[in-house]
Amino acid sequence: MAFAEATQEGVGVDAAIRAANNELRVAVGATHLKYHEFDTHHQVDSGYLDSEQGTQPVVEGMWRRQATLFGLDDIYTSIDASYSRGHTTYNGYAIDLASPTGVGTPQTERMSDITFDADVRLGRALRFAMLPVLQVTPYLTYGFHHRTRNGLERYEHQVAGAGVLCQVALTPAMVAQADVMVGRTFDARMRTPGLPLAVLGSRPTEALGLGLDIAVTRRLHVTLDYRAATFAYGESAPANGYFAGRYGQWFEPESRSWTQTATVGVAWSL
Repeated sequence: MAFAEATQEGVGVDAAIRAANNELRVAVGATHLKYHEFDTHHQVDSGYLDSEQGTQPVVEGMWRRQATLFGLDDIYTSIDASYSRGHTTYNGYAIDLASPTGVGTPQTERMSDITFDADVRLGRALRFAMLPVLQVTPYLTYGFHHRTRNGLERYEHQVAGAGVLCQVALTPAMVAQADVMVGRTFDARMRTPGLPLAVLGSRPTEALGLGLDIAVTRRLHVTLDYRAATFAYGESAPANGYFAGRYGQWFEPESRSWTQTATVGVAWSL
């Protein structure tokens, strides 16, 4: 009798993780952006040409599945997309073409910000007979990022990376997860009217995610998620043209972005 109960418990927690990994989800929340452009040419004392911070509302959609694919069991696939739109507070300097460096007086202003992110993942889940509440899924990932900064500068890059998703069934109706990803940006670029395309340097990127999936019914789930990520761009080559109505020689500085996103979602287990 004791052995049968233990077997039933293992089936329950295995079903909980499978249910969490076979669902469609919509989530809403907030994302906080912190952005710095670095002064690598020693033009200002602070070391930063400008910075931005702000929190915007975000909406996310996700599909994920764990099933047999091409004859292989427990293949994990997911597609995730998010969209945020709001404002940031800009701290930097006015443009002054009469200055030898082009840097004018300090200024602060409110700027618009639009961000779109998407990624796909492919991995294979690993389960452990001695620890049936745990599942570990190594995966490969590809992502795309777009950001429109104050309606003037449009940044884009792609990401290739690898990660590990660890999930624990706390109960037959509740699954906690932690997700770590490392990768590298490529095809990074910035477009703005009046200047040629700015090709930016590729840099490493990292992300950490934490989540909780709660089954309200067999099909209906509630999700809580937190994700922190960072990526960077290398400096572009200088180019002649117009920026903000001023003609000169311009370059896109080295920069780094940090994001933190928290969401609450509703999911339908497939």
